[in-house]
Amino acid sequence: MEALSRDNRDNSCKPLALFIWLFLCAGVSIVESKVIVSRASFLFQSSAFSLLSNNAAQQLNDISPVTLLPLAGDHKKSNREAAREISWKIPLQFLPRAGCLAVPVTLRDDHKNDFMRYLAVVDTGSPFLTAPPSQSIFAITKPSKKYPNTSEQYGSTVGEEIQWRISKRVQVGYNGNLLSKTNLVLAVAPRELVDATGGIFMGLIAKDDHRPALLEQFGVRSFRLDYQQRVLHLSTKALLAGTSGISVDMFDLSQYGSNLYHYAVDCKELVMFTNKGKIKMVPADLSRKVVVVVDTGLSGCILSDSWLQDDALPCDIEDVVGMDLGLGPIALRSQDSYWYLDCFRLPWFEDDTNHPHIIAAGATFLQDAIITVDSQEKRMALEFAP
Repeated sequence: MEALSRDNRDNSCKPLALFIWLFLCAGVSIVESKVIVSRASFLFQSSAFSLLSNNAAQQLNDISPVTLLPLAGDHKKSNREAAREISWKIPLQFLPRAGCLAVPVTLRDDHKNDFMRYLAVVDTGSPFLTAPPSQSIFAITKPSKKYPNTSEQYGSTVGEEIQWRISKRVQVGYNGNLLSKTNLVLAVAPRELVDATGGIFMGLIAKDDHRPALLEQFGVRSFRLDYQQRVLHLSTKALLAGTSGISVDMFDLSQYGSNLYHYAVDCKELVMFTNKGKIKMVPADLSRKVVVVVDTGLSGCILSDSWLQDDALPCDIEDVVGMDLGLGPIALRSQDSYWYLDCFRLPWFEDDTNHPHIIAAGATFLQDAIITVDSQEKRMALEFAP
């Protein structure tokens, strides 16, 4: 990846990158008739951007009507069909204010007449497809009997209610490039949550212990997210063999808390750029491991508060204006346009005293990246334009 100058870094974009981050903590408990399920997902809000803004609404109006195609995977597969790869390549839309990629989602009713269409951010930091609350969504979906509503914890606040509903037919993508499924379970976020975060997401984490992940429902094993070509490639077979980049083992966070299946990689080298110069750190010299979580639903960068608890930062967090992350053979470098840094407690872990230092790397590190993940082999490859 081409080196960027750090000498005269412009921080004037920070007001445009004022993000609110949601953390759904790990663990499950029963409270009356509701299940409080918490897990980790980073959602974003920008003071100048919302997926439900007028700009996004206009973008939705520009999407051509979707044609129904035969379903892949809705019928019982023969042995021959099961042995061959089923894959989809879905064109994406770039959201320049957030630096993220989004895909059109269409929900249809039994009669294929009424439908609702919206944009969802492609998010490697969550496992579910979410939908905005509206009269249309409740008219063309039905509540799930198996998955009751959940009260989620966002930061220190508990009480936001997520409704789990079943859509008769979901289509992801554009004409001729559709991922299609019947009777798909999705999450309907409350209006307050959507207004606060601006976020509706197509989650790519492949597994969740308590609710059906989107990729699991489609039988997808592997995906490739291409920021250069703005394409999402989903496959029932492994895709890593088709990459020119070097793949690395993903770090297993589940040893530190339940239901943690993030796409994380051990960080071997770390450089923090500050207003006073660059500071090279050796993660192996710290008291905890340093782990990078690749999160395409995030614009900037988040640090776990363990960095502050252990006094592990070499400078004030306000002075950090960029980072280089060495993930073995893979190098990530933040870009000025989407840089924003925050640091607070991630309620993912069973013990706050021994979990790794987390660096959540969002779009600021991923522009021009090609990310390939094999959820079964638990390996990831990242490539960049020369």
